[in-house]
Amino acid sequence: NVMMGDPPSRIKEHTHAILLKEKQAVSDADFKKKKDEEQKKREAAKKQKQLEKQRALVLKRQKKAAEKARKKLENERKRKEAEAKGEEFVEEEEPAEDDKEEEEKEEEEQPAAMDEE
Repeated sequence: NVMMGDPPSRIKEHTHAILLKEKQAVSDADFKKKKDEEQKKREAAKKQKQLEKQRALVLKRQKKAAEKARKKLENERKRKEAEAKGEEFVEEEEPAEDDKEEEEKEEEEQPAAMDEE
């Protein structure tokens, strides 16, 4: 049986509803996929930023340690020169409190950055 002409409105509405549901399902899946990809990009960028901060902090600490070692060697050289001349060498003291305060400040900043996640 083949019908000629327009199908009844009930069949048209039913077919239209089915097609609309299929289109909506595809649209919802695309939206969710796009949203998930954007979330992954944001998380990757956040992780990269955190890694860069950590690298900068490690580099800063390494520079401080190298500077401290350089000063120690310099003081040792000056002490030996003074002894060779028969003079008394008075070692230059570094303000240790400043280093401790800076380290405490850096440690406070680090957990705050992790809390932002």
